[in-house]
Amino acid sequence: MQTESPKDTKVDGEQMTGPLIKTYKIIIVREAGPDPVTGEVLGYAEEHITVDATSRQAAYELAQMLDTLKFRGQVRRTIIDGEEHFDERY
Repeated sequence: MQTESPKDTKVDGEQMTGPLIKTYKIIIVREAGPDPVTGEVLGYAEEHITVDATSRQAAYELAQMLDTLKFRGQVRRTIIDGEEHFDERY
């Protein structure tokens, strides 16, 4: 069962409290652009990641740590379950 519920939910007959973990499908996108120091152009790239987290923001933060794309001044986009997500901390 993959449901997000704040509290008091039954899963497989057991009483669960607190948020449940959900699986999020994330795409990290690097837009093409030059390295501001060396001038090397990095092309468009994307990486697909699946993470388990308690919220979209937690999934966003995990994805930022797990991605392996090289970024040097290029625009980074994070798409979670088909919708672009922006860091809620800023």
